[in-house]
Amino acid sequence: MKRVFAGIVVLLLLLSLMGCAKTPEDETAASGELVEDTNVENDVQDMPQPQEPDKETEKKPDEPQKQPTEEKPSAPEQETPSEQPEEKPSDSKDEQPDEQPADTEEPEESDDTSFSMDKAVKVATFNIKCAMYGKTMDQVAQLLKDVDADLVGLQEVDCNTSRSGGVHQVQLLAEKAGYPYYCYTPVVELGKNSAVDDVSMDATQNVCGQAILSKHPIGDVKRIWPTNQRGGIRCFTRHEITIGDKTVAFYNGHLDFDSGRFQYRELQDKYMVKDKYAICVGDFNETMDEMYSCFDPEKFYCFAFGEDMTDPYLNSKRKQVIDHIVVSKDSISWYDGEVQNGYYVVPHNGASDHNLVYGYINLL
Repeated sequence: MKRVFAGIVVLLLLLSLMGCAKTPEDETAASGELVEDTNVENDVQDMPQPQEPDKETEKKPDEPQKQPTEEKPSAPEQETPSEQPEEKPSDSKDEQPDEQPADTEEPEESDDTSFSMDKAVKVATFNIKCAMYGKTMDQVAQLLKDVDADLVGLQEVDCNTSRSGGVHQVQLLAEKAGYPYYCYTPVVELGKNSAVDDVSMDATQNVCGQAILSKHPIGDVKRIWPTNQRGGIRCFTRHEITIGDKTVAFYNGHLDFDSGRFQYRELQDKYMVKDKYAICVGDFNETMDEMYSCFDPEKFYCFAFGEDMTDPYLNSKRKQVIDHIVVSKDSISWYDGEVQNGYYVVPHNGASDHNLVYGYINLL
C-alpha cells in the first residue's frame, strides 16, 4: 500500500509539473528567447540597427560614392578628352584658317594698296604741235607706237586744216599707231580764233583741238571750259573709259600760260573730286612750283612732283616740266621707281616741241 501511495504521490507531482509547464507564466518563461529577442531587438534597434544601417550606409554610400566617383571622373575624363581633342583640332583648325586668311588678306591688301606691273595701265600725254603742221606725222606715229600706252592724251591736234595738209590727224595717227579707239574734240576754229560750238563731224573743218587714243572703249565725252580764260581759248575734255569692270574719268587739257594752275584747280575742285577714278593729263603750261600752289596733295598725286625731279627738257622755251599726269590718290596706285618717280620722258627728236611723257598706274 505504501508503494501504491508513493507512486500516486509521484504521479501527482509529475502531473503538477506538467500543468506548470503549460501555465502562461511558464509560457512566458519558456518564451524568454522571444522576450530576449524583443529586448535584443530593442537593443538591436539601439545598437545593431545603427550598426546595420552604418554597415548599410557604409556599404551603400561606398557603392554610390564609388559609382559616382567612378562615373564622375570617368565622365569628365571622357568629357575632358573629348573636349581636348575637340579644342585641339578646333584650335589647330582655327589657327590654320586664322593664319591662312591672314596670309591671304595681306596679299589682298598689298594688291589693293601697292603697285603691280601685271595690272599696269600705261598713261601718256603728248603735245604734238599739229605734227609740226603735218610734217612729222610719221615720226609722231612711230613714237606713239613705240611707247604703246593704253591711254594717250594729245594736244594741239589739227583736223582738216590747210596748214597741216587737210587730214584728220588723230584718225590717221590711230591707224598708224594701231589704236582701236580714238576721239577728237575741236576747240578753236582757225581764222576766226573763236571757240567751236558745234562739235559734230560736219563742223570739224579747219579746226585745232584735243584728242585721245585708247586701247579701251570710250564712252561719254564732254568739254569743260574754265571760267578763267586769259591767254587764249582753252578747255578740258572728259572721257569715260571702260577698263575691265571699272569706269575711268580721263581728262585731257591744254591750258593757258601763267594761269593754267587756276584752270586746273577749278577742274580739280569741281569735277575730279567727284570721280572715283580720275586721271588728268595735258600741257598745263605751268611749272612744278606753279602747279603745286593750286594742287591738292591729299586727294591727288602728280608724277612730276617728285623730290628727285631735275626739270627734264619738255619745252624749248620753258625748259621745265609743264606736261603733267595727275591721278586720284585713294583709288589709284602708281609706279614711282627707276626714272624720276615714274615720270618717263621720251625725247621728241624733232617730231614736236614737247617730249612725250608717260607713267604706270593700277586701278584699285
